[in-house]
Amino acid sequence: MKSPLLLPYFFKKIFIITLIIGVIAYGFIVNLGFSFTDELCALLFLIIYMYYTFSFNLIGKEMLKTFGILTLFFLYACIWGQNIYKAAIIDLVIISKPFLLFYICYYLPVNLNQTFKKKLQQFCIIICIICLFIGLNNTSIRYFFGAETQMASTISIASILYLYCSNKTPKEIVISTILLSVGLLSTRSKFYGFYISYLFIFFISQKFKIKKGLSIKNFFFVTILIGAILVTTWEKTYGYVYGAGLSKENATDMIARPALYMGMIEILKRYPLLGSGMGSYANYASVAYYSPIYYQLGYEKIWGLGPEMPEFAADTFLPVLAQYGLIGIFLFYLFWKKRLKEAKLYFPSSDLSVHYKLCISIVLFFLIESLADSTFTQNRGMFMMGVLGLILNEGKQIYKSEDSNFQKTSTQN
Repeated sequence: MKSPLLLPYFFKKIFIITLIIGVIAYGFIVNLGFSFTDELCALLFLIIYMYYTFSFNLIGKEMLKTFGILTLFFLYACIWGQNIYKAAIIDLVIISKPFLLFYICYYLPVNLNQTFKKKLQQFCIIICIICLFIGLNNTSIRYFFGAETQMASTISIASILYLYCSNKTPKEIVISTILLSVGLLSTRSKFYGFYISYLFIFFISQKFKIKKGLSIKNFFFVTILIGAILVTTWEKTYGYVYGAGLSKENATDMIARPALYMGMIEILKRYPLLGSGMGSYANYASVAYYSPIYYQLGYEKIWGLGPEMPEFAADTFLPVLAQYGLIGIFLFYLFWKKRLKEAKLYFPSSDLSVHYKLCISIVLFFLIESLADSTFTQNRGMFMMGVLGLILNEGKQIYKSEDSNFQKTSTQN
């Protein structure tokens, strides 16, 4: 089989294009009236993946299973779901993007060379310096990024990407943390939570055996980390867990985001196994074609969720999982469990532990962001999933290479 020589070239070009127009300039482009940048970038990745898949037999079994499952959920939504099939189609496209970019970056045999990584490092520094000046004024943030959370996520991506492309030295870990610190200008409590967790993972976790399962030290470490995150995100957490007006009697006074969490529980009671179907709850598709579920829950009376102005209906991610029922939630859990298991397998030694910590950081990034934002299915989440795919892809290649060398040595002996 001939080597796919042009693969690294096209992959790097599309990767940079996606970083620029799909992450950094996304909010600015949306303000100009074009909101399909991330779909366009995903399509470019898909084209290059399909070409090399058919040419060099690179089909990933897990990828086929994942999209097979999504297709079954789509068919369920079309037949038994609570919204029309058009909403299900839109939602299928939206939920497919992050998984698509992850698997493409995970399966394509691409090794980013040191020259390209060095350029990416420099570019990430430039991004954060620009964000530093933009972040001094809220008006500038909203003009260039559309919202403070967009800038915060962009900086998170840039700092993680910088560290991934580096030699993983203590100095470069400090530099990545300095770059990440620019995000504090966003004043977003979610970012504060991620920032605290990043500091814990890279500067405190070495005192604990974070790869060795349950232990007193691990329990102590996790307790401190969760406590620190809750302190920095307390305003948001308190609002969602104990927000005013969460009872059905005060439905008209309910706050939109806490209401979505309460509605998630109600939907799982009514449709426990497979949920209410794609495009029916807590996402863009459910308001583009206003879902009957909102009427069933009485949410059409809530400001931010009503049919006239449903601007908060797509402002979280975790409640979206109610669409897929307990089975879908379990499958989503298995996806992330496998990622953590792979990270532990591929990066066992101390010189590779930074890769492992990067994987943990990305998982925490999504966990924290998903509390009050739909980052996972947006442009930033899509790209971050691609970065996770690259890290695990590199680890997989190192692991296979070392395993192959070990087997050769054993055979010779």
